[in-house]
Formats: sequence, structure tokens, C-alpha cells
Amino acid sequence: ALSSSTAPAGPSVFFAAPPPPPSPSPSRSRSPSRSSSQEAPQVAQFVRTLFRLIEGPAAETLCGWSEDGRRLVFPDPTAFAETVCPQHFRHNKWTSFSRMLNMYDFRKVSQSPRGRQARTGRVPQQIFEHDHFFRGNERGLPLVLRRKRKKPGDVEDETTELRRRVKELEAQVRALKLENGRLRRGGAA
Repeated sequence: ALSSSTAPAGPSVFFAAPPPPPSPSPSRSRSPSRSSSQEAPQVAQFVRTLFRLIEGPAAETLCGWSEDGRRLVFPDPTAFAETVCPQHFRHNKWTSFSRMLNMYDFRKVSQSPRGRQARTGRVPQQIFEHDHFFRGNERGLPLVLRRKRKKPGDVEDETTELRRRVKELEAQVRALKLENGRLRRGGAA
């Protein structure tokens, strides 16, 4: 079993045993007449695989949940990348895996100073979190979405919309300043 004895200072982390899987129910069997889009929302393959890994035995997957179940913990990212990633993803590099996490809006929870990898040759423990990805929340997985790239037209539209909104807010500020001035003059009289 993995432990946190080598973990840097920060939030206490340990790997709790995952809750037992729900027992299969005959009433929930898949009907061939229904399409899969009606049964459950789409979950990206990366997200589904990541959830299965995190829910699996930490000794085999080299990753697990934080004590509170809100964060993903990778005690030895280098070993995870070299042994687990090739079995489930198309790479064996920690940087590629962490880039995928970032692409799906996982946030790194900083625990150690930058540059530690260069001195030790190993990536220090890494912890990530996502608002919709936590222990027991399989229903929230469809909300873990890949960030979309903005097209040039989208950026121009967004810029135009932001400029319009700024002008609107500036007009509101002017109106509030005038009203404030009237209230001050009226209160002093």
C-alpha cells in the first residue's frame, strides 16, 4: 500500500479504499432498443479511464484519492507515467499526462517549490483537483469537459462583446456618479 510518509508538507494525504462498486441490478440491464445517448451523457474516454484508475487499487495504479476524496494524488508521477500510462494512454511521459489533465481543467494543487525535479531527477508528488471529479461522483463525469480552442472569429466576437460591455459599464458608472453627486448636494442643503 502507498503511504504519505514521503509526502512534502501540505494537506494530509492518504489513499482510502474505494467504496464497493454498486451491485448489478437486473432492472438496469441494457436494452438493445435504446440508444446509448438516451441512457447516459457522454463522458470523454480520458475522463472515464482516469476515474477507473483513481478508483482502482493504489498499489497497482500508483495514484489515488486524497483523504477527503476531492483531489487526485500521484505520489510518484515518474513511476506512474512509465508504468501505468502506457497501459491506458498513448504515451509514457508525465508532462503529456499533466497536459491532458490541464486540457480538462484539472487544477494543480501546489505543494512544493518549482525546480525540484531538476535537482532530484524525479517529479515530486503531484496533486490535482476538479470541481466535478471526486470520489463517488461518477454522475459528475459528463461535466468534466475538454477545453475548446477558440477560432479567430470567436475571439473577434468575444472582443466586440467585451468592448460593448465595457461601454455599458462605463455608462452605469457615469450615471451612478451623477446620482451620488445629486444625493450629496441634496443631503448638504
